Amino acid sequence: MAIALVTGGSRGIGRATALLLAQEGYTVAVNYQQNLHAAQEVMNLITQAGGKAFVLQADICDEKPGRCDVYSNRSAR
Repeated sequence: MAIALVTGGSRGIGRATALLLAQEGYTVAVNYQQNLHAAQEVMNLITQAGGKAFVLQADICDEKPGRCDVYSNRSAR
């Protein structure tokens, strides 16, 4: 099972990327900084379409989480 971590995955280009990767068969980690509700909405869209996803609030510079197969950096300030 390939896992895709999409930072900023709760809105904009990150959201579109998360949805596309889910359609391609990836399990998507929808990373967010502040808006849990928006991240859960993306996760729900993916799972309702038959895909797999989970939300993740995390510092992407932290090495503890381990493996990541795809990384899409779309977070902006």
